[in-house]
Amino acid sequence: MGAFVGLYATRGMTLEVLAWILPHGVTEILAVLLCGAAGLRLGTAAAFPGDLSRWDHVKVQMRRIGPMVIGAVVMFFIAALIEGFFRQLVQSVNVRWVVAGTTAVFWLVYFSLVGRK
Repeated sequence: MGAFVGLYATRGMTLEVLAWILPHGVTEILAVLLCGAAGLRLGTAAAFPGDLSRWDHVKVQMRRIGPMVIGAVVMFFIAALIEGFFRQLVQSVNVRWVVAGTTAVFWLVYFSLVGRK
């Protein structure tokens, strides 16, 4: 990805290529981070089981991260829709930036409020 953006940057097209990537990339990168966090939690459960057996601690953590993984799958689906349709249909760089910013703000607000009491 860095080489791809770097190539376009040498041609003076940094903003255009980022506007092409970010509308779906914001959601997709956040979904990847969620999956990574879920994997870290499972790995930690297996490496440091505490008072439970390794398998029992992994099962407990699997129940806890299930909603996170399902949410990441939904986010991947949303990113795929944006990439498959929006990115091909909308050519305006400004509109693409607005959508990228809107999705970033949406996810920031969502993850700031979800699960809070």
